[in-house]
Amino acid sequence: MSQLKVNSIVPSGGLPAGASGGGIIQVVTTDYTGQFSTTAANTYQQITGLNCSITLSSSSSKVLILLTIGQASTENDASGSFAVSRDGTKILLGAAAGTRGQTSIKFFNRSSSHSNGFSFIGIDSPGASGSYTYGAQASAQGGTTLYVNRTQVNSDLTDSYEHRCASHLTLMEITG
Repeated sequence: MSQLKVNSIVPSGGLPAGASGGGIIQVVTTDYTGQFSTTAANTYQQITGLNCSITLSSSSSKVLILLTIGQASTENDASGSFAVSRDGTKILLGAAAGTRGQTSIKFFNRSSSHSNGFSFIGIDSPGASGSYTYGAQASAQGGTTLYVNRTQVNSDLTDSYEHRCASHLTLMEITG
C-alpha cells in the first residue's frame, strides 16, 4: 500500500462565487495481484488483500472510492456480486426491494473460460474523523465458485482469455 499527498488545484483568482473547494487532501491506493475464490452464497466474504485504510482529518471529509476488479469469473452460466465495504460493513448498495439482495456490482458469466472486469466509483461520507478501512467483498451464486484475478478454468495457456489481471483500490479524502 502506498500513500500520496495531493494539493488541491484552484484556478488563479480563486473559485467562482458559490463554488466549494472539494479539494483532495490525500490519496491512498493498493494493488492486488493475488488470486481469490469464494463459494459464499447469499453472504459476502471480504477479499483478503484488496483493502486500504485512510485516516480522515475532518468529520466533514468525504471519501472518493475507485475500485477496479480487474478480472472475475464463475462457472458456466453463473453470477457473482461485489460489494464495497467500510470496516467490514457493505456500503454504497443498490436500493432494497422485497427479499432481493443489495450489492455494488453484479455480473453473469456465460463461460468458465472467460472473465469480466469492473470499475466502481462512489463517494462515502463516514461523518467522523478517524481511521477507516475500505475493501471489497464477494458473493457467488449458490452452489458455484467466484474467482478474482483468474478464470475458473485457470489453464496455463498463452491465449488472451487466460491472461491474469490485477485489481486496485484507491481512496481519496475530499474536503467536505
